Amino acid sequence: MIRQLADAYRTPGRRLAADVALMLTALVWGTNFVVVKQTLAQVPPMLFLGFRFAVAFLFLWPFLLCRRRGRIPLRDWARAAVTGALLFAGFATQILGQQFTTPGMSGFLTGIYVVLVPLFGIVLSRRFPGAAALAAAVLVAVGLGFLFLPGGTAFGPGAWLTLACAVLFALHFLALGRWSRGMDPLFLTA
Repeated sequence: MIRQLADAYRTPGRRLAADVALMLTALVWGTNFVVVKQTLAQVPPMLFLGFRFAVAFLFLWPFLLCRRRGRIPLRDWARAAVTGALLFAGFATQILGQQFTTPGMSGFLTGIYVVLVPLFGIVLSRRFPGAAALAAAVLVAVGLGFLFLPGGTAFGPGAWLTLACAVLFALHFLALGRWSRGMDPLFLTA
């Protein structure tokens, strides 16, 4: 499967489409921090977050009810609860942190979860990342040093909350990687 995807990426038209899709994804992701920051000036953070999760739940739950046959094992309920709690806690710390920091700082600190996943994987699953992941971890540490050390940007409560968000998102990602096999992805999402 991965080989087929890699071969498809080598086709010039598909490569351009993939690159454009990746750029648009990054644009939407980055713009989200500015939009949320502006929204938080009008709406309390937990009300915003509750609304966001409620809309997602109300949209997905009917699809799950129509599709699902039979009982859902208790183990799957427990795993969905843990992954959902990690995701909610990640978004909660992120949105609370955004009240006290800039959208750029929030985006940078949230993005650190990408580097934390392989590092936490060393501890939790004894999988060692490649050299590229370790190099990225060093670069992130240097970037954090510039922000945190004297003369850098103030590392206040918003930054700490957002850094906690990155940790929670990394743990959420690892939990999904471990538990999602064999589970209905729609159930896990809803």
